Amino acid sequence: MTPLLEAQRLTKRYSASREIMSGESQNASSMIMAVDSVSFKVAKGETLGLVGQSGSGKTTVGKLVLRLEYPSEGRILYEGEDIHLFKRKRLRDFRSKVQMIFQDPYESLDPRLSLRSSLEEPLIVHGIRSRSEKTLRVEDVLTKVGLTPPQRFLKLRPDQLSGGQRQRAAIARSLILQPELVVADEPVSMLDVSVSAEILNLMLELKRSMNIAYLFITHNLPHAAYFCDRICVMRQGQIVEEGTAENVLRHPEADYTKTLISSIPLYPHQ
Repeated sequence: MTPLLEAQRLTKRYSASREIMSGESQNASSMIMAVDSVSFKVAKGETLGLVGQSGSGKTTVGKLVLRLEYPSEGRILYEGEDIHLFKRKRLRDFRSKVQMIFQDPYESLDPRLSLRSSLEEPLIVHGIRSRSEKTLRVEDVLTKVGLTPPQRFLKLRPDQLSGGQRQRAAIARSLILQPELVVADEPVSMLDVSVSAEILNLMLELKRSMNIAYLFITHNLPHAAYFCDRICVMRQGQIVEEGTAENVLRHPEADYTKTLISSIPLYPHQ
């Protein structure tokens, strides 16, 4: 069966002057390897976790999947087609089917706009202009993410919401076009523990009810163990270990994975 998403030997390099890297005034340039020959697959309705410390390349992979960055080498296939060959209608369809949840909800919610306007904007961009249909879609997605009754939230701006409510609103915006794949980049790292658990449980319920696949980017191994079906552990731009969440967390093979697990207080990995 064709996977929903497949990354084939993704590599991303950035150029940087030696002056920036060493503080010396030189004209020569060097290359920074952010992602190095990364391959993985995500099936429909599956959650794959990309786990690693800051600078491991996991967020860059997310940007490549969303076509916010272009790979230096390798390909990304969506339903078996190279996303970098998409044009016009196919590209628009791809943009509607692959969405993102940002770490900071202010990155996806304009602080100047009401929640209604923020949620209606992608509908208008994708050709849905009927006021009744827009209202129906907005109220439905707000109900799905637990912002109820939805009429209470329509006129509110992001700064009038609590942190948990803002992230629910950001999730609502990512779901308004009914995507098949959501790239979630550290979606609960800015929330306290109790609210983080609520948001992760909400995302799991949405996965079941809407058959969403997630690419879940996190530095938090316990979150990955709880939330993901499979995990890829990344270090210095490479995947050093891959497997089911249970196997990776309870029976790690890579020394780097063992080090990450050993740093978790009271984690029952033995």
